[in-house]
Amino acid sequence: DTTEQPSSSPTIDFASNDYLGLARCRDQHDLVQSAYGRLFPPNHDVRPTAASVPRQPLLGASGSRLLSGDSHLARSLEEKLAQVHNQPAALLFNSGYDANLSILSSLPYVEDDAIVMDELVHNSLVMGVRMGRLKKGRVFLFRHNDVMDLKRVLEE
Repeated sequence: DTTEQPSSSPTIDFASNDYLGLARCRDQHDLVQSAYGRLFPPNHDVRPTAASVPRQPLLGASGSRLLSGDSHLARSLEEKLAQVHNQPAALLFNSGYDANLSILSSLPYVEDDAIVMDELVHNSLVMGVRMGRLKKGRVFLFRHNDVMDLKRVLEE
């Protein structure tokens, strides 16, 4: 077995999705790095510093960030995004669907908050609103791509 265990103690991992142990397999990591290097020769101006590269190879998240999939790369990207946008922090989501669910289920929280949206918005927006604390009757829909109907909804 060529997989490296995250710790020296014998453990059984019930939290990750890395069923075959490939995310932390040094041999697999070397194969991927070799293939990547052939496809994309290294740019010497963009070499990572030794401190920025994780010691243990990681080929995938292996699970949700909360349980087992957090990584130096994700945290580093969040820090860089926060700097670019001049904000104290940033948060990566797995997908736009996850971002919509998370944001719309948590941000509208003041009693008179409201959401105005196109009647044909993506389901992730609808589900995010349903999961949230927004009072019933505080979601206003306008006809698809109809600016005049949007104006009507905003004026009501």
